[in-house]
Amino acid sequence: MYDTVYLNYTITENPSTISERVFLNTDNIKVTESVSELHSGHKLDRWTRGELNNLKVTMTSNTVSVKGSICKYHFGNNLYTLSMKDTKEVIHSISDSLGLNMNKASVSRVDWSTNLSTTLPPTLYMPKLGDLSRFNRLENPNSIYYNQSAKRLLFYDKMIEAKKKKVEIPEEFIGQNLLRYEMVLNSKVNKHLNSDVNGSSLYREDIYKKMADLWYSYYKDINKISDRGIKIKMEQIKTERDFERALLTGLAQKLGIEEINHLIKQMKSKGVFKHNEYYSRLRSKFKKLCKEDINENDIISEINKKIDEVYFNL
Repeated sequence: MYDTVYLNYTITENPSTISERVFLNTDNIKVTESVSELHSGHKLDRWTRGELNNLKVTMTSNTVSVKGSICKYHFGNNLYTLSMKDTKEVIHSISDSLGLNMNKASVSRVDWSTNLSTTLPPTLYMPKLGDLSRFNRLENPNSIYYNQSAKRLLFYDKMIEAKKKKVEIPEEFIGQNLLRYEMVLNSKVNKHLNSDVNGSSLYREDIYKKMADLWYSYYKDINKISDRGIKIKMEQIKTERDFERALLTGLAQKLGIEEINHLIKQMKSKGVFKHNEYYSRLRSKFKKLCKEDINENDIISEINKKIDEVYFNL
């Protein structure tokens, strides 16, 4: 479930010795220096940057930071979902590559997310996600953000994002609708989780559970907007005629048979048709339409169910 993570390792030994080890397995190494003025004189600041696969590694005189998607680091993309076991493997792999024990690194940001396979395109569900107390809701064409200063929630069409970034889509995801729900703790991670969180904490069961609880509870607190229009069985629509019939059925059921019969009586009283059997046919036709089974669930109920499945199966 983890995606982007910021790890910060505090240097306790000779920086020059660590630097050789840290950047032994990284690419695109760059060194930047600057001079800052202090009351006691000048200070030389030095940053060394490199890339460990998709992760950004930065070293100063005091710290080594690692930033990026540990899901992409492990799988090559973040269409898959990182498990607790996978997370442990990732932390150990980064430690081996950098020659540092990243289990001891503090965590300053952590993202928790998964992709939900949906029946309809993800953008059709987003208008059903309403306000969330103490968050600012921002709606974009393909996404919804809920923002606070230290955290945010995101819902977006993962396939649109992947194609935009030219990510190679694994065969099993081709043709799927994927709605991504992501929780970002972009600061105050220890406060959110009520614990001193480090690299090893990420694959500890209690911290993993706290992340899941937060992710789940925020979704549950979002005001869901119910369908107020007509209901249509979209899965049965294959042609224009299917849509016309489904629309007629939905309208009939929204009006109800009593209202429809009342309209037919009005037409009969005004002599709309020359033959009385036309009124009988209409009553019979719309009686059948009003009895047809239409899925009464709002489309947001599909997302509610999938969120429950993810949470209760962790």
